[in-house]
Amino acid sequence: MDLFFVWLFIIAQIVIALVYCFWGYRYFRVIISLYVFIFVFPLAFSTISGFTSISQPVAILISLAVSALAGLLAWFIYKLAIFLCGGIAGVLLAFWLYSILGSSYLALCVILGIALFILLGALAIKFQKVIVVLVSSVIGAFNLVTYALFLFINTSLIAGFSILRLDQITNTVSNSYHAEALWIVPSIIIAISGILVQAFVTARGRD
Repeated sequence: MDLFFVWLFIIAQIVIALVYCFWGYRYFRVIISLYVFIFVFPLAFSTISGFTSISQPVAILISLAVSALAGLLAWFIYKLAIFLCGGIAGVLLAFWLYSILGSSYLALCVILGIALFILLGALAIKFQKVIVVLVSSVIGAFNLVTYALFLFINTSLIAGFSILRLDQITNTVSNSYHAEALWIVPSIIIAISGILVQAFVTARGRD
């Protein structure tokens, strides 16, 4: 059962990233709600399983209910989701800079990350369509390539994962290909494709 949810989590990441990249603006609320759902579920499940003695099927049902409520909350708090869309992009930019500069610049990158979180979050509210199209295309493309490469190249590692350790899954997958041409080149190509497709096709008429 645990391995089934691990596979489900990875495949869901690929599918949602694909939709986010090319239809991010059109289906923004749906995608954000799904992202919230798939991240809240393992956290809720691990918490319930770790601190209670209830059976696994009951823990799964409760976790599904909690995750669904969290997803609905993300659906209705639209402005907050827009702000987080830009803000998280700012944090990721600061983290990328930290990975280049090294640990000696940690304090600077943390301050920069906070500043970019606020700045890009505010810009996302001001220029919703432009920011959401850019951020969804870039993040969707890089997540798509990252999880797809991991699924096809490092499939054997999946058996060692546990849905109770979501951080182990995301950290292992996200650290597998950074700075490699196999990861960077297709990610950039798909990101540009996503921006063009959204700008001229899927995001048109959705103001």
